Amino acid sequence: MFNHVAHLLEKGVYPLATVINRIGAGLILLFVGIIAADVCMRYLLNSPISGTVEITEFVLPLVVFLSVAYAAVEQRHVGIDLFYEHLGPRARAIADVFTSILSVYILSVITWRLFVYGLEQYASGEAGDILGLPHWPAIMVGVLGCAILVLVLISKASRAVSDALQFGHVCRYWTVVAGVAGLVFILLPWLMDSFELDLSNLATGLLFVGLMLALMFLRMPIAYCMAITGLQGLWYLKGIASTLPLVGMGPWMAASEWNYAVIPAFILMGMFAFYSGISKDLFDSGYKWLGHQPGGLALTTITACGGFAAICGCSTTTAATMSTIALPEMRRFNYKDSLSASTIAAGGTLGILIPPSIGFMIYGVMTEQSIGELFMAGFIPGLLLMALFLSSIYLRCKINPELGPCGPAFTLKQKIRGLRNTWQMLLLFMVVIGGLYFGVFGPNEAGAVGAIGALVIGLMSRRLSWEKIKLSLLATGELTAMIFMILMCVKVLSYFIALTKIPFLLPNLIVSYSLSPYWVLLLILVLYLILGCLMNIIPMMILTLPIIYPAVIQAGFDPIWFGVMMVIMMEMGQITPPVGINVFVISGCAPDIPMGRIFKGVIPFILMQVFMMIVLTIFPQIATFLPNLMK
Repeated sequence: MFNHVAHLLEKGVYPLATVINRIGAGLILLFVGIIAADVCMRYLLNSPISGTVEITEFVLPLVVFLSVAYAAVEQRHVGIDLFYEHLGPRARAIADVFTSILSVYILSVITWRLFVYGLEQYASGEAGDILGLPHWPAIMVGVLGCAILVLVLISKASRAVSDALQFGHVCRYWTVVAGVAGLVFILLPWLMDSFELDLSNLATGLLFVGLMLALMFLRMPIAYCMAITGLQGLWYLKGIASTLPLVGMGPWMAASEWNYAVIPAFILMGMFAFYSGISKDLFDSGYKWLGHQPGGLALTTITACGGFAAICGCSTTTAATMSTIALPEMRRFNYKDSLSASTIAAGGTLGILIPPSIGFMIYGVMTEQSIGELFMAGFIPGLLLMALFLSSIYLRCKINPELGPCGPAFTLKQKIRGLRNTWQMLLLFMVVIGGLYFGVFGPNEAGAVGAIGALVIGLMSRRLSWEKIKLSLLATGELTAMIFMILMCVKVLSYFIALTKIPFLLPNLIVSYSLSPYWVLLLILVLYLILGCLMNIIPMMILTLPIIYPAVIQAGFDPIWFGVMMVIMMEMGQITPPVGINVFVISGCAPDIPMGRIFKGVIPFILMQVFMMIVLTIFPQIATFLPNLMK
């Protein structure tokens, strides 16, 4: 029966999710184009487009909600595999039943409350201040997207139950236990009240955060874990009547936040750059200049990663892109797998340090720091770290030429000719970063201008076909939906976390024990290194910043400087065992290379990152110099 239900839903709902995802992806180009046109009209004709912010805040949630169901179909909503992957097939099946039930529950509640919120907005006639765009139609589109997501999750839950029942009578018993456990978790706040458990706000917070981590280790999507934790915790502390309105309003506020528009804009710019072949041009150009050196192809890879990071902003995207380009070349010249794979994994981490950076975008929004200043702060450390990576490769290959043999040498004329296709990347970088530095436009507008610029360059060079444009938009929609689902769900969690006073726990400990600021910094950075091994940078930042950031301010550190330090630590986590996400990306692209060999190869790069952290701690001006010039 469950298998039949899953089959029917997959046959009917999955195509619908695909269709609305394409609509949402197309809307990305609409609001990005409007923002870019507003910049041009403002500076060229002194006649800005009226209501650009209002249009963006109307269209952005449409993009998000129309894409979340398809992201679930494609399993883009991130989870943690650290514990789950060590379970046997039967245990995984039972865990899937339990987490699927909870996923359906939390998304059903969000959909219901979003619908109620939409009705309230319709009744009140809430609309934008300039164009008078009503809020309720966009909210109802959000309800549609979430409802389809719920159906997708029901199909996955049905499939999970069907798979579990196939393991025999014992597993059928545990499937029932998993279902009962799910029901108990759903009713947990009511049961706690019934047994008259009188926990303090802080104790309640620690209890539910612990349960959230347990759910994460069962590979329940991180976004859903945060939302259900926020809902259940608020239910216990404030009662269900006071909690439910927040469950609908919170996600909508996150999805329609103007400051978050910077995320899909920069993602789209990176996708256009990738599909138009800019990353391949960077590698080919670097190869002509550096290929004849010891470890020349590895040096080229690091340089190309740094260049692509300047127009991409995502670590895993940079690593995956360079894997398809650089790895076959290094294998062709008999490079050791440990060097070639680890170089791509480490080079990919530059994607979250060299601006523009998704990590800096999230940090800036959550801490209310200038994203433009954060971009500038990461520029010099990013170049220095890239230089350290290059030095490490050169010295290792100079000492042991078998690691990375020298490639063929090219004439000066060939080298100069190879630079002709790098103008696209340089132009995009200069426009985006130059516009930010000189205050021509803000981060949202910079991303939009960069995205449209990448589109125009790709069309003019005839390297961006309609099919590639469509692939760019769809990939942007999926990644945007994944990020925004986390942002929307953490909004619910943040209400609960604020009520528990957990964010002030670490600062209070610092004051109580009179810890040195640098001991505090060391503890925080070690925490981020550990977390970086376990999860993606975006949920990690969103989950921890409300707790960590007050402690950073209490210790007297510059928030812009700390943003750079935190991103470098997260870079280390992206390549540190046991769960360095970039290593998994490389392993997926080259499954014949043992993961242990890649982890062994990244050790020298980790040491370079540690050295960079020490230098930044001694000389914080390296990170704050350019931001201070902006002021």
